[in-house]
Amino acid sequence: MKTVTRLAGPSSSAAFPATPRSGLIDLRSEAVAPLHPEVRAALCQAPEGSDSYDDDAAGHELEARMSEMFGMASALFVPTGRMANAMAIGLLAGPGTEILADADAHIVRSEYGLAARLWSIQTRTFAPVGGRLNVLGVEPLLSVLENTTMPTRLVCVEDTHAACGGAPQEFKALRQLAERLAQRGVGLYCDGARIWYANVAQAVPWRAYGELYDGLAVSLVKGIGAPCGAMLLMREDRRKEMRDMRRMLGGAWVRPGPLASAALRALDANAADPARDCANAALFAQSLRAELPDLHVLQETNIVMFDVPDSALFFEKCRADRVLVFRFTPTRVRAVFHRGISADDARTAALAVRDAHLSSE
Repeated sequence: MKTVTRLAGPSSSAAFPATPRSGLIDLRSEAVAPLHPEVRAALCQAPEGSDSYDDDAAGHELEARMSEMFGMASALFVPTGRMANAMAIGLLAGPGTEILADADAHIVRSEYGLAARLWSIQTRTFAPVGGRLNVLGVEPLLSVLENTTMPTRLVCVEDTHAACGGAPQEFKALRQLAERLAQRGVGLYCDGARIWYANVAQAVPWRAYGELYDGLAVSLVKGIGAPCGAMLLMREDRRKEMRDMRRMLGGAWVRPGPLASAALRALDANAADPARDCANAALFAQSLRAELPDLHVLQETNIVMFDVPDSALFFEKCRADRVLVFRFTPTRVRAVFHRGISADDARTAALAVRDAHLSSE
């Protein structure tokens, strides 16, 4: 049996408020979750180094830990996941090429057309099945022969898939795709902002992701609970290129030490959060299905989605009951579970959603 590498357990059981003091149950995003007390303390205790001179000890420690964790040659601490995606596409594909991604991928629908605007890269899309890639649907789209279009240099996958209820990719399919792309000289990149939640379902060693991907971006906020930031990892040693590109895009840190130190503490203190968040999301989804059997509810990890006639009106009704949801589309609502939400909050939020839905009929 394979040994599954898990994050280290929390060093203490310091209490934190499950529900914000305002009394609101905020399900809009993981970004609204309260910081663990140890993470907050780390912001004030880190030594200060300079990113300009690349001598920040905490930043180097964070990058080394993530590089070792995922088994990838280089890692770079960057301000946001969007910047990590932009850098990865620029480095792994490059100007005058093509990337493939699914039609609902965050890179395609929510990142301001960065591939075209920054790198003159053409994007083509394939159709996922419930957010999961279909290997047989990807391979015929590859442009690798001499023809009149841009060559395909990179395939991008999203794990978990934000627009499809947090669906995790099937690891066997990822491995098949990686093998076929390698045979054709095409790279594979993962927008793994929520890889922490994908791993709850996939239960593979962290290094298994490093064996699949030429590049991988992971959020340090979603699932982990750091104040901000993401990590861009590359299979090859390209850290100098990564640093240069980060600076070019305006992402140079001044004193990254406190933020890097907080992220390091979050990796340990919040290790159990992703599994608990998925359990609370499942509890919420089960409650909705029991109370509203005609409502189609999507939930696989920490995200729950369902459709309503008018998401803006639905949002206001839920807010009146002190529950905040996210208006994903004009007719789709999203609820995201994070370290600030307890099981009791999940049950309370389900009742508020039930009442909002019944009053909309």
